[in-house]
Amino acid sequence: MTSQTYRLRPGRKSEASGICTDLFLNTIGRDGLFDILFPTRRQFPVESATNIRRLFYRRAWEPTFTFTVCVGSDDKPVGFSFWRRPISSLTFYERWISPYTWFGSLVRGFLSLRDWLFPLRNLDKEAASTFVRVYEQVTPQYLNTDRRKNAYYLSTLAVEPKLQGSGLGTVLLKDGLRKVEEEDPNAPSWLVGVKGTEGFYGRLGFVEVGRMNVGELSQWGGGAIMIKE
Repeated sequence: MTSQTYRLRPGRKSEASGICTDLFLNTIGRDGLFDILFPTRRQFPVESATNIRRLFYRRAWEPTFTFTVCVGSDDKPVGFSFWRRPISSLTFYERWISPYTWFGSLVRGFLSLRDWLFPLRNLDKEAASTFVRVYEQVTPQYLNTDRRKNAYYLSTLAVEPKLQGSGLGTVLLKDGLRKVEEEDPNAPSWLVGVKGTEGFYGRLGFVEVGRMNVGELSQWGGGAIMIKE
């Protein structure tokens, strides 16, 4: 670590939908992308925040997602990352036998039922799904080889604003890349960056190969698709 004050550990489910959601909203959540996804978020801030909380909590129960937090001496997260592993990286045990996998399936089923019974009525669902639609249209152009189709995806990386520039983001990123290397030394890693993060990821070996701020996301200032082969 860059400091004895901070350390990394696996994130907890409650932290995904709690403190890490708040941290996300205070950092990445300020990016212009979220004005596109949640055009009424200033009028109805609870709905957009609840949508993120539900998303992160579901991820925490997905066997393909790895949730890591950076904590201080009080064990409170000041940064976190979500990596999505390719399905091909899961062992037979992880995919079919693990009690965690079966229980996680039940939890995700319950969450789907909860979302159906208690929808966020002031949330523009069409706008909120814009990123997914553009993602599905654009990324196949760049994840276009067998290696890239099995790449590890850095879905989210965030550090508390007052600690940005202290090296904690780099520590979180290097930890994720180390885990990728341990699982599959030949696997690429990739991400879609918010505005202004290209230089940060570039210093760790990621190269911009395309953009996702096209079509419905053409007004977004971010969207760099970056791959580390």
